Amino acid sequence: KLQSIEIPETVETIGYWAFNGCTSLKEIRIPGNVKIIQDSTLSDCTALETVILEEGIKEIKHLVFAKCKKLKHVYLPRSIKKKINIKLFEKNPDLVIHGHPGSTAEVYAKEKGFKFEGVE
Repeated sequence: KLQSIEIPETVETIGYWAFNGCTSLKEIRIPGNVKIIQDSTLSDCTALETVILEEGIKEIKHLVFAKCKKLKHVYLPRSIKKKINIKLFEKNPDLVIHGHPGSTAEVYAKEKGFKFEGVE
């Protein structure tokens, strides 16, 4: 029944399956002090609609957003330089990836056929 979470500034990694199956969580903001988001962290969050990853995050691992069928908006920072994993998102035709033009986020969105919207 987790509906919201505030991640403390001391957290640098969010572990495997940390929020897996949180069926009431609609939005999450992950601050830039988190450097790595591990595998399946938010998978099967069936109500999740918006994810905001702040500048400073360096890496997103495998299947982080798998089975998040209502996911509509994901904001990815330019600090993610490492190629984004092929299976970060399962197929979701309504998903819009927001990011900086020319960033890894834009490259990923175009390669995988997701809509991309540039942010400044």
